Amino acid sequence: DNIVEDSMSVDPKHHRYFVIRRGQVLRDIAEEYGGVAVSFPRSGVQSDRVTLKGAKECVEAAKKRILDIIEDLEAQVTIECMIPQKFHRSIMGPKGSRIQQITREHGVQIKFPDREENPQGAPNAESPAQENGEEGLEAKVAPEPGSPKKCDIILISGRKERCDGANEALKALVPVSIEVEVPYDLHRYIIGQKGSGIRKMMDEFE
Repeated sequence: DNIVEDSMSVDPKHHRYFVIRRGQVLRDIAEEYGGVAVSFPRSGVQSDRVTLKGAKECVEAAKKRILDIIEDLEAQVTIECMIPQKFHRSIMGPKGSRIQQITREHGVQIKFPDREENPQGAPNAESPAQENGEEGLEAKVAPEPGSPKKCDIILISGRKERCDGANEALKALVPVSIEVEVPYDLHRYIIGQKGSGIRKMMDEFE
């Protein structure tokens, strides 16, 4: 019988990463390494002991994978990617498909900001009243002109070099607009019957 049970030490500060999302990371490890069972301490139990059970070679491979993940977590940084909020939906793609692809390819986590609730700079009903032209003590200091707004900042977490790669990939998805001069009498040929030419062009070149 080749089934063995082994254990390893994992700093409790990293436990959450492995068990969140109903243990998705552990399920992935089990799927990749022959169904090896990995058990982390129950929530609230102060222990760094993680047990693994399965075929010996699978247990050893799973331990190495867990150590690799921990190494990534230890080296993790978070960088800011500044892209105007109006482009965020376009960057995400249908059901977030483009972001999912970038997170998979670069091995990072990407967090988009909350939408700005007051984008037009309209008066906020909850703003403190002004007396004698001076705002109340609780008033927020206006951001510096030209400084990035929170709603424009996308956070990327992972290894530094992977974050940089994901940052470039995100910025490459930002739509750009250019003007092309086309004689008026050619417009109908480009547009096509009932707009079919334009639709085809949009499908081919997104």
